[in-house]
Amino acid sequence: MAESLPKLIKDHILKQANEDNYEAMPNTYSITTLLYCLRKAYYRTTLPKKPVNLKTAVNFYRGNLWDHAFTTLYKRSQVRSTYRCKNIPITISGRFDFIDEDGVLYDLKSPNSLFFIKKDGQASVHYQKQALFYCYTNAIKTAKVMYWDGNECLIYPVEVTDDLCNKLIEELEDKAAVLWASLQTGKPPAKNVCNPEPWECRYCSYLSECNGETQL
Repeated sequence: MAESLPKLIKDHILKQANEDNYEAMPNTYSITTLLYCLRKAYYRTTLPKKPVNLKTAVNFYRGNLWDHAFTTLYKRSQVRSTYRCKNIPITISGRFDFIDEDGVLYDLKSPNSLFFIKKDGQASVHYQKQALFYCYTNAIKTAKVMYWDGNECLIYPVEVTDDLCNKLIEELEDKAAVLWASLQTGKPPAKNVCNPEPWECRYCSYLSECNGETQL
């Protein structure tokens, strides 16, 4: 358990997870921001960053270690991929993990457990869409999502077609427009527009703020 770690190590992990040295590029939304709840994205943008607990910090720390160790083995890794929205002054951005020697794009995930992933038998829809975005912006035709929990590896292919890519871009354009309008007006997106998954609400650090918006 993380709580049994020496204090100096725990403090280091918490500091790494809670430091806010990242400076977002102006007029840019990350692909992961748009794939999940837009209300959470609104609160994360307009409210001070909330500190994460040790369990979450350890997950971030572990994922960053593996991400750096694995992706740097490849020549084409951690490349920024962007898409400029058509009707609003916003760019959608993200970084794919790596492209292997066969031209296959990989997105690496490091969950605590593979139990539910094995049960589903495929990569999550959010992760598939993330890989699809990278394929669209880099003209890649083959992608896979790789899960690694420190003990076992699961790799699932992602279906990449022009139709799926175009539908995803339309979805991202619509979501970006909703978030942009909300930030302009200072009002969070309506709940019936966001439709987050139940688990997103269950683990959301802005649940109290979201529930406080009873008028929405």
